[in-house]
Amino acid sequence: MEPTLDGAAALARNAHGPLAPHLPALISSLIEQNYSVVCLRAKAWRAVGFDDWLARHGVELTDVDDELIDLFHRRKYLPHP
Repeated sequence: MEPTLDGAAALARNAHGPLAPHLPALISSLIEQNYSVVCLRAKAWRAVGFDDWLARHGVELTDVDDELIDLFHRRKYLPHP
């Protein structure tokens, strides 16, 4: 199956975490910047993955910082409060 712009947009629409309201704008911005479909789809997957990770860990958008982003990149789990 070939990656498509519609597929990237669908990923953003199906997100459910704290980034979800912002993901369609991200996809639109990437399209406007003429990213290739393959690159755009990869960025959409990464953004939706981060959104899901934030949701699973109960992180609010206002709490996202460089340390949390680093933990996500290393797939570290947050301690329970």
